[in-house]
Amino acid sequence: MKKLCFSLLLLALLAVLGAVPGERYAREGLDLFQRGEYQQALNKFLAADRSANGTVADYHYWLGKLYLAVEDSVNARIRMQRCQQAGESRYLEEAREIERILTRQRSIFSKAKLRPMPDHFNSPNSDYGAVVSPDGKYLYFTSMRPAKKAKENIWRAEIFRTGYGRPELVENLSTDKNESLGSFGEAGNLAWIVGNFEKNKIDGDIYSVDLRDRQAVPVNASQFNSSQVETHPMSFRDNLMFFASSRPGGYGGMDIYVCEKIGGQWTEPINLGPVINTSTNEQTPFLDFDGKTLYFASNGHAGFGGYDIFRAYRLGAGWQDWSVPDNLGMPFNSVNNDRYFYRIPLSNEAYISSDRKLSDFENIYHLTLEYALPASYLVKDAKSGMRVVEIAPIQTSAKPKTESVSLWDKLNQGLEVLDTGLRLTEPKVDLQRPPAEGSDENVLPPVESYTGALELMPAPIQIDGLVQDEQGNPLPADVELVYTLEGESVKELVSADAEGRFTFQAPIASTFNLYANLDGYLSHGEEFTPSGQEESIQARLVLKKLISNAPVSLNPILFQYESSLLDAKQQLMLDELIVAMLENPRLKLLIKGYANDGGSKTYNQELSEKRAAVVAEYLISKGLSAECVTTEAYGNSKFSGAAEAIDRRVDLELYR
Repeated sequence: MKKLCFSLLLLALLAVLGAVPGERYAREGLDLFQRGEYQQALNKFLAADRSANGTVADYHYWLGKLYLAVEDSVNARIRMQRCQQAGESRYLEEAREIERILTRQRSIFSKAKLRPMPDHFNSPNSDYGAVVSPDGKYLYFTSMRPAKKAKENIWRAEIFRTGYGRPELVENLSTDKNESLGSFGEAGNLAWIVGNFEKNKIDGDIYSVDLRDRQAVPVNASQFNSSQVETHPMSFRDNLMFFASSRPGGYGGMDIYVCEKIGGQWTEPINLGPVINTSTNEQTPFLDFDGKTLYFASNGHAGFGGYDIFRAYRLGAGWQDWSVPDNLGMPFNSVNNDRYFYRIPLSNEAYISSDRKLSDFENIYHLTLEYALPASYLVKDAKSGMRVVEIAPIQTSAKPKTESVSLWDKLNQGLEVLDTGLRLTEPKVDLQRPPAEGSDENVLPPVESYTGALELMPAPIQIDGLVQDEQGNPLPADVELVYTLEGESVKELVSADAEGRFTFQAPIASTFNLYANLDGYLSHGEEFTPSGQEESIQARLVLKKLISNAPVSLNPILFQYESSLLDAKQQLMLDELIVAMLENPRLKLLIKGYANDGGSKTYNQELSEKRAAVVAEYLISKGLSAECVTTEAYGNSKFSGAAEAIDRRVDLELYR
């Protein structure tokens, strides 16, 4: 569908090119666009636009599309406005819709930072459909990468504090056909997967499997399946099952359906109706944790190209009463295909899958989000057309908190007010007035406001930091701040400037963790515990440079007397080392084991060997190649006598 859509758009432009000024540049730009060379295509269309003195509306449209492709939403919006102002264009409606999306996107998420997964995670083939296990320890996904099993298989990677382990095939859930994991049961013991686990089955069905038994055979979930394709099962609190299906009786190709569990039995599948489903395809449903907000992918609703990700609110008690789907805009969506929105519970983190690099293969991307306040959604009615329904909180005087209330609890309260049918105020907004050129002003439909009490957030604290190397030189590293607020994990990302400086504004939390990462350096993290009285924290993160053939010494691992066991804190330290080595595949590690002089020479030698071996075994069990790890043991031959604990250790040295 994506290629067909773009082909039609390209043919439309080619049909009008001829004696049009800048025609040669435009044709060259179209060729570059099709090859995915977006920046060069942009330059060609800028030349075409200059040749035409800005009078060809179609050029403005394609410049807008190309600014989307290079992730410049401000200029994309300006060009879509100019397309509408420049005269006749067969892209007029598309330009109007894209401008509306770019204007509206700030009302959905005030901040959204997207970054690709690390190189050791993504493969040259498709990787998509990220889902975190209920215990938060693993990221499951589907991949077409080479494996013991053919075609699409289910994989997982361990989630560490600073990154991800090496992906591993989940062999008991994979076959030589196509499989994918859609979601987990509430307790984490059950997985809902898609595949063809029965003999002679080729259409793709939904199955359940008991994860506690590695020999368990997936069971066909016949209550959801038909003679056509069923896919993307999303279980919500074990009481709702959303999925996509091409069964007869829908509105188009793939539609989204839901089943409810009532009295222990699943209802017949219910189509979500024409507000959600279109004449083309809707898929990858994800119901957020408020139980009302549905995210899904569609190539039928207005978007940037291919599949885009949308959001809609359930308004009433039925399953066909939804707000108008909101396109999430950038950076969630691109000019290619974007699907599989998934938000991690009790966090501001999410994942999507996208082929935005035009490789014909999807990759997984990680996002950190900040929801716009007040929350709002779009509705239509016969009298006023499109309008914004806004849950507008009123800040009250600060008072002691008696319970934790999340944003989605507040949203639920607002929706309950909506159900009562209270009369609303409706400020006048001129829908025809465009923003000033280059302006970031929002032009939105009329707003309906619902008010509710909102306690003040804790006073913010400013974290000012500096990233340097061991010689004190500034480093423009990426810096990640992680903290917990009201039971929810929050992660924020910034990049240090050329002077190595960075700043965060955050509510006061019990602890803050800062992690700095830069290519060619060893990642490093620090934990800070504010007293609650200070208004700012000063942080300094020092990164060790990785130099070829020069060892980098890490903090030693200290053992208890006569012990070779790793404790939880030491495992966390080694987890960070695993991430650093996976992200820098040229690194090698030398592990040196020691013992004090408390026993015989033979006993101390064996103990030092055990200590080195247990560290190596832990690292290899987590995905490091055994070829990258070397061990040495010295017994008590290098006994210092300075302190017993220092001699009961393992030293770690990295080489590049």
